[in-house]
Order: sequence, then C-alpha cells, then structure tokens
Amino acid sequence: MWHELRFVLAIAAAAAQLWILMNVFPLVALTLGGVRRRTTFSGAAVALATHGMPALAALVVLAAIIAPGTEIALALYVLGRQEHLARSGALGRLVRWFRRLRRSSMADVFMLGCLVSRGSDHGLGQSSRSRLSA
Repeated sequence: MWHELRFVLAIAAAAAQLWILMNVFPLVALTLGGVRRRTTFSGAAVALATHGMPALAALVVLAAIIAPGTEIALALYVLGRQEHLARSGALGRLVRWFRRLRRSSMADVFMLGCLVSRGSDHGLGQSSRSRLSA
C-alpha cells in the first residue's frame, strides 16, 4: 500500500511541476487585431479581457489555471496526509470535493479547443477578430 501511495504522490508532484511550467513559459500564440504574440495562459486571459472578451478570458483562467491548479493541490494534500485525514474523518469529504472539482476541471476540453483553433490556422476556418492556439 505504501509503495502505491508513494507512486501516486510522485505523479501528483510531477503534475504540479508541469502546471508551474505551463504557467511560467509562453505556450499560447494569440492574434488580436492583427497583432500576434506568444504569451502565457494568464497573459492570454489579460489580453482577451482588455480586447472586449471578458467571458472568454474568465473561461481561460478557470479552465487552464485555477481548476487544474486546485485539483493538483488538493490531490497532493489528500495523498500527503491520507492517514491523518482518514483518522479525523475528513478524507471522505475531501475525496467528494476532489470528484466535484474533477468534473468541473475542463483542461481536456480547453486543450481540444486549442487544437480546433490551431486547425483554423491551417485554413479550416478563421475568425477575423481573434485566434487562440497552442
């Protein structure tokens, strides 16, 4: 059991490191008003908000930054303190929160949207107002 727990904890720690890298290095190419720039997800959200697309900016922040970060942090907390949480009776409540968060975390849908917009860069369809690509 301890070996399996350490394995899952190592995967969660690796996910945390990748999440940090994802939010530090520019992974997004954003074209707004004919100007193309490479930026981070948070930079893309700020650019979208300042160009009149606050709802899309909020979706980017929620789906690409907040939900995955919270999910990873909760996983690390539960895995790191599993025995203590089980004794205190809080483990079940945290697992239920984790499942709820997992359902609302839409990183896979967000990445699919990036791939679709990437396809628009190849002439499959273009928006004259803005394009977001990974």
